[in-house]
Amino acid sequence: MTRIILSASLLLLFIGHGEAPSRQPAEQGARAKVRMWYNRFLDREPDRGSEPMVRALHHGEDPDAIVAAILGSDEYYERAGATPAGFIRHLFLDLIGRAPNATEVRHWGARVRTEPRQDIAADFLSRNPQDWESDERPGDSRRYDYRRPNYPIRRPYR
Repeated sequence: MTRIILSASLLLLFIGHGEAPSRQPAEQGARAKVRMWYNRFLDREPDRGSEPMVRALHHGEDPDAIVAAILGSDEYYERAGATPAGFIRHLFLDLIGRAPNATEVRHWGARVRTEPRQDIAADFLSRNPQDWESDERPGDSRRYDYRRPNYPIRRPYR
């Protein structure tokens, strides 16, 4: 009889408590990612408005969709100077670590005038895949010549 009670108690322990601990770390991981993106792209800590993003990421939403929402936000656009060219320049710098050339500014800037910024950010992300497990910014691991910021330092052949 005591074996049955002990077995039932252990079963209840695993059923009742086994699910909650596994959810909590996953939710904390989603919260940490959203926090990293807010710090990286908006230069601030997330507020209560980020909770839907945390929940969506926790429930399997594509990280690029969450990041596109942050990049397409009014706050990001205003931080970029509230102009299409500024927005495109910031996307390039934040996502691929270089300034856009004139052709890229014209192409993407024209789209900003006719399409939602979030859609443009999503398209940009699909063309420039990111590693969302790292908070390293593009260009951090590469050395650039300060006199020519769009070109990596070339090492002489030996």
